[in-house]
Amino acid sequence: MLWSAARLGLPRRCLSYTATHEVLNQVPPLVSTNLFTSNKTLSSLVKSLVPPPLFQHLTEAGSAFGSPASYSHADAANAQPPVLQTHDLQGRRIDLVDYHPSYHALMQQGVESGATSLPFDNLGPSSERDGRHVARAALMYMLAQVDPGPVCPLVMTFAAFPAIESATSLPPDLKALLLEKLSQRYYDGRNLPMSEKTGITVGMSMTEKQGGSDVRANTTTATPTGRLGEHSLVGHKWFTSAPNSDCFLTLAKVDGKVSCFVVPRWLEDGWVGGEGGKSRFNEGLQFQRLKDKLGDKSNASSEVEYRGAIGYLLGEIGRGVPDIIEMVHHTRLECALGSAGAMQRALSLAVHHAKHRDAFGSALVDQPLMQLLLADLAVESKAATLMAIRLARGFEEEDDVFARVAVAASKYHVCKRQPAFAYECLEILGGNGYCETFPLARMFRASPLNSVWEGSGNVMALDVLRALGKGGGEVEARLAEEWGQGVEMVKAADAGVVRPAEAGMYLDRLGGRSGGGNYGGGGEAAARLPEGELRAIIDGL
Repeated sequence: MLWSAARLGLPRRCLSYTATHEVLNQVPPLVSTNLFTSNKTLSSLVKSLVPPPLFQHLTEAGSAFGSPASYSHADAANAQPPVLQTHDLQGRRIDLVDYHPSYHALMQQGVESGATSLPFDNLGPSSERDGRHVARAALMYMLAQVDPGPVCPLVMTFAAFPAIESATSLPPDLKALLLEKLSQRYYDGRNLPMSEKTGITVGMSMTEKQGGSDVRANTTTATPTGRLGEHSLVGHKWFTSAPNSDCFLTLAKVDGKVSCFVVPRWLEDGWVGGEGGKSRFNEGLQFQRLKDKLGDKSNASSEVEYRGAIGYLLGEIGRGVPDIIEMVHHTRLECALGSAGAMQRALSLAVHHAKHRDAFGSALVDQPLMQLLLADLAVESKAATLMAIRLARGFEEEDDVFARVAVAASKYHVCKRQPAFAYECLEILGGNGYCETFPLARMFRASPLNSVWEGSGNVMALDVLRALGKGGGEVEARLAEEWGQGVEMVKAADAGVVRPAEAGMYLDRLGGRSGGGNYGGGGEAAARLPEGELRAIIDGL
């Protein structure tokens, strides 16, 4: 029997679906943004440091990275985190992680852009070597604005190249294969021996339960097998990111001496003088579980046990820490780049919201207190961007004296600022910012990552002291020179990248004159600004 409103004795309007209100004053999504050309600080600075073909490449990459498709992939990859499959249906170990297809799409986008190989390969868009470190840094800065998950394996793969290139103990065939595959701009997510793949990724597997950053406390051991450079590893690693990588750089002790090894997922006999063409799974490489992390959900981090896993000595026995330092030096640069990029994205979302949301009779962006807050955030973001690109230029110039201290100090400062910065941007969106359906909630959860990864704050402080102690007066003189140049640059508003008002506001922050470190606290420089200058800073992002 059909029941009608009349049969029930109810007025018709009780069962109707009439609208209760019109949706007004809600902010449209921020989509289809060219992450390179829309960032005036980044594009203006990079234009002076790279040849025109690389600048054009970055323009095209910025459009692709900032597309709705990229952000949809990021949403999907985080909504369905990776799952570890330890065994196949027949009970054989496979130790593979199932990722959402969107994760692979983001990885492909990054690798094909040159994010893992641009400084080392001989591929286009330009045959010139100048500017390639800076251009790759700009790529990573933009990729961090899409999703930090794929950034981790992209960074480790890039950082592995110089460590492998300088290896002295790897079997020649293995070293040649690794360098060949790392020089390609192909992403190949298949579980195959490296010789059968178009491109590879490399992971890092260093820390253990009892040691953390103190890798000299590691207990994993390596015993020679009698074949060229080959060792059998027994032990565990507490954090191994990107467990589907084709090989891992890891640390183990040979006769009590910490040494560095390459542990491939697949073994091939030709590497150690055996018959070519034979390959087998490295069965002693066994993943135990994936970490349930606060953020960075799209990427897997795992615990691994070496149960006789085969590894190949990278350098000299007992030189494991120095061997790995160059790789860590590069990944710490990426921490500063990633935080700077994430801060820029958070700020872009906050400014977009303020420009499209009305409150108390005018747009939020025109409210005096909001202008002061956004301008303060804009200055901080710009400073982080300038610092990150300056670090990349140090790698370009092989300025080891500068980079030795500046990378650790910058990682400490910029990465420490990111969580508070992300929170301020989230708060600008109010309740929407606190909802997982909006991007800032996920960004806030991921914000502590770069400060924790590759050495937390105290470790960075110790590294700065160590570098100063080793370099003596040369390092101090070089840093004083750099500081003087930086202050003069911001005071002079060099090349139009920095406005005089921004320079004053940031120097107030460095001097502790801007509200005790809280954003939006103003300061002497902000108090002296003419009308309209704060809005000009916000519009000049």
